[in-house]
Amino acid sequence: MRLFQILAAIVLVALAGAVGWHQYKLTNPTTAPLPAITLDTLDGEPGFDLTTLNGAALLNVFASDCIDCRSEMPLLLALQAEGVTIYGISTDTSADQTMSFLDEAGNPYAGLMQAERNAVTQAFGEVSLPYTLILSNDGEVLAYIEGPVTVNILRNQIYPMLDRQAQLAR
Repeated sequence: MRLFQILAAIVLVALAGAVGWHQYKLTNPTTAPLPAITLDTLDGEPGFDLTTLNGAALLNVFASDCIDCRSEMPLLLALQAEGVTIYGISTDTSADQTMSFLDEAGNPYAGLMQAERNAVTQAFGEVSLPYTLILSNDGEVLAYIEGPVTVNILRNQIYPMLDRQAQLAR
């Protein structure tokens, strides 16, 4: 019986530590600068520099032939409707391919850029599509989310970090 009480106390202390660590990371995230990459706009105009992005926002990298990219679109559209600024980087080979996808799935992006997959891989590392970066008020990367945005990710990562950035902006 005594052993059970000790084990229960250890589990409670570990759980409290995990919750505390999670809260600490949300209020004191490690930031990183956005990669230095210059992208083309979807209409082919060169010269969009990611480091010019300011204000809390999301940066979503996607492709039209990506099933997970399609599955996250309803949540990205809902975030846009809530007033969250979302920028997009398409890795499609043509603007027509991207626009056809967005016409069908919806377009949640305040700004849309296009880049070859190799350029994106060099800037962000080799990650599978889609992935989303949460940006701080200062345009720094607060978190990388690999894979589609889900309700769980919204609740546990995106909303808390964006709420914290809104508090800091006041």
